[in-house]
Amino acid sequence: YKLGESSDLLVAYQGFTGHRCNEYVLPDMDRSNSEFQIWSERCAENRERFTTIPRNTDVVLLADHIFEQGQYEDQATCSAFLANLRTIRDNFIGKIVVVKGRPTWGFGGGYRIASMMEEISTEKNQFIQHLLRKPIGELEEAHQYYQRFYKEHSVAYISLIDPLCPIDVEAQGRICMLLGSGEVFYFDGGHLTSEGGDMVVDYMRSQIFDH
Repeated sequence: YKLGESSDLLVAYQGFTGHRCNEYVLPDMDRSNSEFQIWSERCAENRERFTTIPRNTDVVLLADHIFEQGQYEDQATCSAFLANLRTIRDNFIGKIVVVKGRPTWGFGGGYRIASMMEEISTEKNQFIQHLLRKPIGELEEAHQYYQRFYKEHSVAYISLIDPLCPIDVEAQGRICMLLGSGEVFYFDGGHLTSEGGDMVVDYMRSQIFDH
């Protein structure tokens, strides 16, 4: 929705529930598994929502929070992604863009930290966020891995590392922004607030039309 608010784009959003569905396709799961029926129903709901998106959609964005080197080296994960990719190409004429690189936090995210602070100040934020430094090499290796993988499969790729984790020369790493000056960028361990969305929307829009 942020993309639509910031431009003349008409943006439709569909949330596909359930990590086992891999967006909308239920991968191979043993039917004897006690959870098979539950996941089958969830994935069926995803498929139904998927069919409501117009075929002449110009751009299909796939957002994924995982950002680690070797994600698709697991055969089942890779097969599920490629199956989804084939389905998208069969149903849409627009280009496909994968968006990755949104950091996740295991401690509850921005609001959890903010609730324990008397005030959200720039000085305190700088101290906290330096504790959340991410090594540049580790992030760049993952970024390059995804560049190679998606290029191999003719898929455009956007990393959110640059807008969300700017390079800090003094800290010798990337500082992943959790809090702003009176702002909170994550409302939990992995989802951006409206303010967090504002940090990435212009960057995403420029990248989409540069690909």
